[in-house]
Amino acid sequence: MTTQEYILDGSLRLFSELGVKAVRMDDIAAELGISKRTIYELFADKRDIVAQSLEYFALKNQMGTSGQIAADNIIQEMINMLRWWESTAETTTRFVKDVYRFYPDLYMQFNERHAVEKSELMRARFRDGIEQGYLVPWLDVDMTLYVVGNSVMSLVFGENASFPPGKTRNDVFRYIVLYFFRGIATEKGRKKLDEYINNNR
Repeated sequence: MTTQEYILDGSLRLFSELGVKAVRMDDIAAELGISKRTIYELFADKRDIVAQSLEYFALKNQMGTSGQIAADNIIQEMINMLRWWESTAETTTRFVKDVYRFYPDLYMQFNERHAVEKSELMRARFRDGIEQGYLVPWLDVDMTLYVVGNSVMSLVFGENASFPPGKTRNDVFRYIVLYFFRGIATEKGRKKLDEYINNNR
C-alpha cells in the first residue's frame, strides 16, 4: 500500500464513521500517525481528499464485491448483493450521502464518470437473466434499470425517510429488491427466490 492509499484508506474510514463534515485534516493526521505536511504533499486540501476517497471507495467496492456477488445467474447475484448490502449499508450510505450533501459537484462528476459503465454492466446481466430463463422474456430492461435505480437512490438519499415501525433501511431495501425481482422472474427464477425468502424470514 502506498502512502497515498494509506491516507485514502484512513480518511475513508473516518468519513464513514464520523461523517465527512466532522473530519478535519488534523483528525486524519492524528488517526494515521503522520504529519499534515505529508498529507499536503499528496493532496491539495480536504476537498481533494474527499474527491479521491470517493474514487478509492468505488475501487474498493468493485474489488471487494466482485468475488462476493458474482454468480452464474442474476437471481443468485441479487441474493449475494443483498447479503453484501446488509453488511455494509450503514457505512456505505453515510459516506456517499455526505459527499452528495456537502460536495454535490464532486458527486455529480463521479456519477457521470461511472453511471454509463455501471448501467451497461447491469443491462448485460439482465439480458443474461432473460436468456438463462430466470427473467421473463417480455422484460423492459431500461425500465427495470430506471425503477430499481431510482428506488435505491430514494432509499439512500432520502432526507426524511420514514420506515414502518420496527423496520430498518435494510429491511425496506430487502423488501423492494426481493419482491420486485419476484415480479419479473419466471417460474424458474421465483423458485430460487422463494427458497431464499423462506429460509430468511
